[in-house]
Amino acid sequence: MVRFGEQQPETHPYSMIVHKPDPDIEYYEAYKNIGRKYTILKRGADASTVIQSAINALTSGGRIFIKAGTYPILLTGDSWTIILKQKVEICGEGIDKTVLQYSGTLSVPSYMLQMHASSRLSGLTIDVNGANLTYGTYPASSYFGGVCMGDEPTADIAGDYAMCERVKVMNAKPTGGVLNLESAGLNMFCGAGMTVKNIIFDNCNDGLFITYPSSVVADSLHFRFASGIYGKDCDALIYWEVGSGILRAVRGVDCGRLLFVRSPAGSITKGIIDDLQGYNLSTNAITLGSSDVVEDFVIVNAHLDTVAGHGIITNGNITLMNPVIRNVAGGHVGIWAQSGILKVKGGHITGTVSVEPAASVHFDDVIGFVTENSRTATILSGQTSVTFAHGLAGAPTLVTLGATHAEVSDAIWSADATNITITVPSAVTANRSISWYAEYKP
Repeated sequence: MVRFGEQQPETHPYSMIVHKPDPDIEYYEAYKNIGRKYTILKRGADASTVIQSAINALTSGGRIFIKAGTYPILLTGDSWTIILKQKVEICGEGIDKTVLQYSGTLSVPSYMLQMHASSRLSGLTIDVNGANLTYGTYPASSYFGGVCMGDEPTADIAGDYAMCERVKVMNAKPTGGVLNLESAGLNMFCGAGMTVKNIIFDNCNDGLFITYPSSVVADSLHFRFASGIYGKDCDALIYWEVGSGILRAVRGVDCGRLLFVRSPAGSITKGIIDDLQGYNLSTNAITLGSSDVVEDFVIVNAHLDTVAGHGIITNGNITLMNPVIRNVAGGHVGIWAQSGILKVKGGHITGTVSVEPAASVHFDDVIGFVTENSRTATILSGQTSVTFAHGLAGAPTLVTLGATHAEVSDAIWSADATNITITVPSAVTANRSISWYAEYKP
């Protein structure tokens, strides 16, 4: 049986095999291996040199299998350590079995591994721990972290249709004193049709960072697919800056933000997100747009529990289906609609909802936040009024009455956050019913 994140080399055709029989690392051609006899093509103490040599040998593409073990990589300088070229695949023996362990110091920010178009990475752990940066202030939009799909900052290499699956990225956080730096476990940077599946982020600034270089037309970055994103101790598990795509099955524990989405000026960000779960989040759980407007986002089945900041902040055309927001910290709100159109269908919200003048909202069948209600009230014989609970999330902004008898045809209403009172000019001579409809539009 193959467990999550594992590969079986005997069932897959590989071009090259990388292993670590002793302190040194070596690789050989898999198809020339007969029994235990093989010819070593490259040997060395630094894994990046050996792995890169195996990649470079595959001029027409191919697959490289890296056996279980911890492979040390020493950072010295300012360049990519491993460049996964077009149509080349690296397969480890499994998450936490095959580990690329980085150490040393970079003088210029960089990612540990770069993926070109149609490349693939799977079945291993990238531990950036110890990959320190020289203290200082870097140029704006400098990047640092584990894996980059595409090139930065010149974008001369696109990561079109690259795939990263069953990979764990750890400790992708620079040391203190570093400014102007975007840091992430995995960056979907430049290209269309990228796929990320079953990725674990542990102790990263941003887990998954979806962005683009300034030289690329942002609207062309369409259909990026990510499924099975798991994160712990990340400042933001997903930072989605631009492009269109689909996210499914996101899980974050002990993170800052679960999801942060924004659209820089002149760009478009839109997508569908299904099944988000976050627990013990230290700031706003989900932010859809900031000073910018996010276009056309649909989030289905978001479950947020124990949030120190706001639950969901929205800007743009947003639809939330079945959100569950629980245990929002005092002084914060479950949903804060800042601008655009927000539609909420189903779900359960604890905490208040705040709506700015620039926003329009509609809630339908949401437990804990009812915006529309209707029933029948009865003024008893000899009485001039009736008071009842309206069941709305706040004081009604609109109430309409339907009288069935002349004695109650001139009825008026008043309301507060809990009750509606219907009053008639004179005491009725028999029980008189009045139908009512009430709306609360925050």
